[in-house]
Amino acid sequence: MARLTFREAVEEIVSEMDGPAALADIAREAARRCGRKYTEYTKRTVADALAALPQVVRTGAGMYAPARLALDGKAFRVPLTVGELRSGQLSKGRLEPFYTALGKPPVVTGKGRPLPTVQLSGRQLSQIRDDAVRTAVEQLRALSWVETILAEISAEEILGQVWDRLAKSALDSGLLDLTPLGLGPADEGWSEERAGVDLILRWDARAGRLVAEAEDSGVAAGHGGAAADASGAESAGHGSGAGSATHGSDAGSAAHAMFTEDRILADFVASKLPRDDEISLGPLVLEAYARFPELGRMPGSAILDVIERDPRIRLTGGDPYQLGEATVARADRLTWQERHFGPARDVDAAWSARWQEEVRARIRAHPERVQEAWRREQRRLGLDPSRLAGGRPSKVVLLRKPSHQDLIREWDAALREEGLSEKVRQRKLRHVETFAHYLENNDGRPGARHLLDVDEADLDSFFFWAYVRRYDPSRTDAPAFTRDLRDFYRFQQRMGRIMDARFAELIHGVRDLIVERIELYEGLMSMSDDADFEDLYETLFLV
Repeated sequence: MARLTFREAVEEIVSEMDGPAALADIAREAARRCGRKYTEYTKRTVADALAALPQVVRTGAGMYAPARLALDGKAFRVPLTVGELRSGQLSKGRLEPFYTALGKPPVVTGKGRPLPTVQLSGRQLSQIRDDAVRTAVEQLRALSWVETILAEISAEEILGQVWDRLAKSALDSGLLDLTPLGLGPADEGWSEERAGVDLILRWDARAGRLVAEAEDSGVAAGHGGAAADASGAESAGHGSGAGSATHGSDAGSAAHAMFTEDRILADFVASKLPRDDEISLGPLVLEAYARFPELGRMPGSAILDVIERDPRIRLTGGDPYQLGEATVARADRLTWQERHFGPARDVDAAWSARWQEEVRARIRAHPERVQEAWRREQRRLGLDPSRLAGGRPSKVVLLRKPSHQDLIREWDAALREEGLSEKVRQRKLRHVETFAHYLENNDGRPGARHLLDVDEADLDSFFFWAYVRRYDPSRTDAPAFTRDLRDFYRFQQRMGRIMDARFAELIHGVRDLIVERIELYEGLMSMSDDADFEDLYETLFLV
């Protein structure tokens, strides 16, 4: 019988969890079920597996739990649009990221009446099929190399057969029928987008369902409790003036509670934003709801409203009505994507000018920061700074020289024994292969040509010069690259091929400065027309 993969073992463990668990405990249990040794890499592998499971949420530092348990009793707000109210239908995507994380549960009213999935008619399904086949054929015919093949076969017939064999929910429209809520007609006085009605959806873990109730959106503005029409229908009292509002102390208490929820959510999201990158909003929302007991009580405002109101955060992508697709970034900085491909439309010229001036200042200060960090790591590791000034390092002694291919093949076998995931193992091998390629093709530049000859100067030259400019660097990949080379040279030391691997420890110790140089280089390339470009480039790479 084949052994479980770490992904399979983690899925089993998550399905059996009855509460939060520490990453280390999950990793040890996963290693046991897979029949592998628990190593320093096991936690990383298991963390990657957990991150890939939508039904798992972080509940704290190094803690995880199934969403079905961590979100029990939590509620979130979905403001309805005029179009949704008029059609009586709501896209399931509007319930994300909660809907998928909770296993796409049934949705019911407060009285237990299901909100059924809207079913497609046979005619609608046939039209979708025809449109999909037609689009696929047009795309195929645009490829010159398949023209001869398509001339001899019926592409429409073949693609039609493929469609018919696809495993799919043939009638699921992806829409929920809101009729059981008895919402009534849209009010002519409402805006084009907002309908004046919010859905409050609360997760009931014991029953395994989302409970939906309608509420006048005035409640979300701090006006008090839920509204109900005079007939007792499960609806908001919109349009006709029906419904009740809570006044006085109750209204103030509700407004304060909502304000508190909104502040907690906004503060958490803002604290998690990377310095120069966008990030998916959905996982952050789930983590916040799982970590903070205060979130999801009322609930607070619509989540995207909270994000859009906060001056620290800006939306960078996704449909504003599809929270599961939204991405966010810091409001005071361009992302690296924006530096490469142009700023977002809402970034004005004055802000861009300030950002460019900041880049210039950081580039001018960068060389001294690198030197300072380098000296600090030398002191920490007990390395003599004079080693960099005169010849090869005395503490790295070559004993024998297997080929690069043999070294990498041997390390691959060792990594397999440690039980690393395929993804991590391949990444480590790729990084060593990339560095070996650099050494083998470093024509016209001083330095080592073999993996076992390198010293601090070689790693310095690679990461701060060649890697940044020639190897499509990534700010997330760079720390892993230095760590993987460090681990490779630690292995070579254990094998007796080198006497000291501290030179690799040193480059890993200044990884943050490598990331900073990548960031500054990206910023500089977006300023290629700047009058100071040549001077700044020389400062960054030649000083």
